[in-house]
This record gives sequence, structure tokens and C-alpha cells, in this order.
Amino acid sequence: MQAVFDECPYEGGYDLKIGCSTNRTFDPTTLGLEKHSNFKHALVMFGGLESIEGIVENDESTGMKASECGRLFDIYMDDKQKNLYEQGTRAIRTEEAILVVMGALYPIMKKLGLSK
Repeated sequence: MQAVFDECPYEGGYDLKIGCSTNRTFDPTTLGLEKHSNFKHALVMFGGLESIEGIVENDESTGMKASECGRLFDIYMDDKQKNLYEQGTRAIRTEEAILVVMGALYPIMKKLGLSK
């Protein structure tokens, strides 16, 4: 897990890191993305079946407890709730979450002038 950050191809690393756990309510208007409007290189990480907490818990290189993994991100949508408004199921697949989250982030980034 730590290698994702340490092996970033950009000098200075990612200046915006967003963590999306698999079971979190996603409301892009409440993320506070405006505070990070000067970023150049963003990373959006999805947790998959184990969630990000599970990945951190199983990766000894981080030296973190699962409950502390939010410290890795500038914006962290942690576990506990549903990913989609009124989704009607307990969880959705990661590939579905990627489409929803990225589809919701793009217009906000474009409005802020961040996507090029």
C-alpha cells in the first residue's frame, strides 16, 4: 500500500490524495475539493472488497491500524455507509464505484478549472 505513494512518478508526489472506501456515502459537493484547487497530480484510491481499511490492516509496511488509514489522504471517505444515494443494496462492486465517483468528481473539477 505504501508503495503507491512512495513510487509516485511525479516529483513531490501526489498533491491531492482521495481515498474511497467501498461502503461510504458519496456526496461530491461536501468533499471540500475547493481547498485543494491548486493540485497538479491527484490520486483517487478505491478499496475493493477489503476496503482501504482492510488493505492497511494487512500491509505491515504502513505501521498503521485500520482506523488510522484516513491519515494517508487529503480527502477520505471512510467505511460504514452506502456509496450511492438510495442504492438499495449493502455494497456495490468496485468497478461500479469507480464510475460513480469519477463521474461525480469530473464536473466539480471542471467547474474549478482543474481538468485539462
